[in-house]
Amino acid sequence: MTQNYKDIKTSGGISIMLRYALYLLIFIFSQSTHAWTVGLGVYKPDPKVQDSKGKEKGDPYSPYINFGWHIPVKYDWFPDFVPRIGYIYNKNNSGDHYTTYKIETFTLLYDFLFQPKGWRSTSLRYGFGSFIQKITGPGGTVTVPNGGGTATAYKPSGSSQSATLTLNAGADYKMNARSSGYLKDYGFSFQTFYFDPGGKASFLAFQVGATGYF
Repeated sequence: MTQNYKDIKTSGGISIMLRYALYLLIFIFSQSTHAWTVGLGVYKPDPKVQDSKGKEKGDPYSPYINFGWHIPVKYDWFPDFVPRIGYIYNKNNSGDHYTTYKIETFTLLYDFLFQPKGWRSTSLRYGFGSFIQKITGPGGTVTVPNGGGTATAYKPSGSSQSATLTLNAGADYKMNARSSGYLKDYGFSFQTFYFDPGGKASFLAFQVGATGYF
């Protein structure tokens, strides 16, 4: 019988994060006025990984897309709320000598945007978020060495999800193009992510890309 990923790893936090995502969407669409953004760029985690030959190498740059909302706050002294929902296409899938497992990453970012007095184009972005990673296996069997002979091993099938908390910090730069069309403005965004803050497996990642304001 083929082993299922759900037998290997389960994450009760996934349902909680999906619930938070639903709360976020309800909050966004309950606002009377808000602008929205689309971002495209590349994402790169800092830690080293091993290839199929056991050699150490860095993670490649992976493309991402995100959708964000700019919700102004009534108080001048409080930063605006700028949440984002995104997807990262992981170019470096997990694998071993026998099979490859597909990795997908979904992001929920609860960020705030603060523009210091006198800064016309640049704003500081900070907050927290969750990276939800989904690993999918093809299932089936594989023949592996076993002493002087061989044995049949079962490859995991189905999918497993895990969620990791992040602290986020970065900056947004707007070109102030003042377009009269559907695209109101465009700019660039840089952000770093501190995964599992204070944990033994904590690490940094960053993303940089272009942003369109609608």
